[in-house]
Amino acid sequence: MKSRYSIAAVLLALSLVSVWYFTAHDRSPLSEHAELGLVFPELIDELNESSEIRIRQKASEYSLVLNDGIWQVSQFDNYPARTQLVQNFLVGIAQLRKLEQKTNDPNKFAALDLAGPGVAESATIRIDVLTAAGRKSASLLIGRSQTSKRNPLFSEFYVRHPDDSQTWLTESSLAIPTTAMEWLDREVVDLDGRVQQVALLPTSGDSVLVLRASAENDDFVLADIPEQHKIRYQYRINNIGRLFRRLHFEDVRRLNEWASGVKATVRTFDGLELTTAVGRGQMRNFVRLSARPLQNASQQVIDEADRLNRRWSNWAYRLSEVRTGTFNLTNDDLLERANDS
Repeated sequence: MKSRYSIAAVLLALSLVSVWYFTAHDRSPLSEHAELGLVFPELIDELNESSEIRIRQKASEYSLVLNDGIWQVSQFDNYPARTQLVQNFLVGIAQLRKLEQKTNDPNKFAALDLAGPGVAESATIRIDVLTAAGRKSASLLIGRSQTSKRNPLFSEFYVRHPDDSQTWLTESSLAIPTTAMEWLDREVVDLDGRVQQVALLPTSGDSVLVLRASAENDDFVLADIPEQHKIRYQYRINNIGRLFRRLHFEDVRRLNEWASGVKATVRTFDGLELTTAVGRGQMRNFVRLSARPLQNASQQVIDEADRLNRRWSNWAYRLSEVRTGTFNLTNDDLLERANDS
């Protein structure tokens, strides 16, 4: 139910933005094209029934599927999509308004990028929106696009129905991600300034612990520095402390076989602890994560740990080699012998 109300709210907001723009700029509103109508006149009333979006572009073909109220991306083992992005996309399709009738000559389709996604070198995007019953509520080929001449908040699109030779110039707030990855919320976690300490736990050898006294300290310190040694590179110490700051993945897989290598734990000033295990073999550069509240943590942190575990459960995330390289730092990488005086 929450998803349905959200779509309606997005549609209302975009409508108000459009009204504001034309009122403020004393220009003719979109109603000057009202006689041509919407591309899908009935779709606005059917948005709440949408349960699948199929997208085909060149060699890429994937679906967004609504499962238990959560939009998921088929190409990534049904990993959750960005809900707001999907809602805005559906509203953008429903909002497509015809501005001008264009060619119906198939020989001219290629110039508008409307030859079809199955045609070599064609940039055509095919969109199909389906209901839970499998009925197509919208099916469209989308070609060349440009910023709207009437409303800078909108774009113009050349479109045609798959079984129709008539092309149209249309207008909408529609934004189309260029890859399946762009539909995903790629942030794994962002602890930002909350981190108190980070411990690197190798499969063999000594662990590494960095920490700071308060969130106001920009630099982390190494917990144990042997005699006659000093820090070699402070930035490496800080990189360990900032491992969980704006942590984003480059790929995601549903968890099957797993072999753990180095691990890391991070604790925050407000009592949250995360444990991260880096994979080995085929899962190199992938990580698994889990969270738990420490003793005397607030209910907010307890709820946060539960929410993170539900999100991370059964998933492995591939990080950049720069990030996973930081997990493998040792004391030898961080220290050097001090010069004898």
